[in-house]
Amino acid sequence: MSTPQKLRGGSDSELTKFKKLWPALSAEAQGFWESLFASDATQADIRSQLRTKLKVSLTRDSQLNRFRAWLLEQAMRADEADRMEQDEADFTKQFGQTMTKDQIRELVLGASYRRSLATGDFKQGLATMREDVRVQRISLARDQFELDYCEKLLDKATREAVERIAGSNLSNADKIAAMRQEVFKSVDELEKSGKVVIPKL
Repeated sequence: MSTPQKLRGGSDSELTKFKKLWPALSAEAQGFWESLFASDATQADIRSQLRTKLKVSLTRDSQLNRFRAWLLEQAMRADEADRMEQDEADFTKQFGQTMTKDQIRELVLGASYRRSLATGDFKQGLATMREDVRVQRISLARDQFELDYCEKLLDKATREAVERIAGSNLSNADKIAAMRQEVFKSVDELEKSGKVVIPKL
């Protein structure tokens, strides 16, 4: 579920090469290297084995240290992704009857924010912020989608009233709510009828 952190560019091409190679290694191979990193083997010996077995030539200990730090960050991101997934399941179970998916998602993101602040993991906080922005963009796009299809699928008898709502200064969300009230029919029912497929998160 977790997406690897953006790779660093620059002159450290071998370090970047190793970061790109890592996700392609089998779980067994990753386990071998992680055990080696945690062992009493010297930095020089580890770099030698990397050169021999993976054709990755890290010439400085600092490169290996940076890779280890990067690897730890990936593990932390994966753990947080798992926690967010569990949070979503828990919040859905607790509030699924009274909250929308968007509202539950806000709770999930809020919990992740609080964890990042409590642990001082500001990189995770930034990652959560990016996810928050992505979710909001999808939500806005879906609102616009619903608005467009509400207008297209309304019968002639209610079109004038709906056009007045569409031309008002209301927000898209309020326009959608007013249109639903006007025609006594929710967009969710339109989706169930098979007349329209509404994008989901």
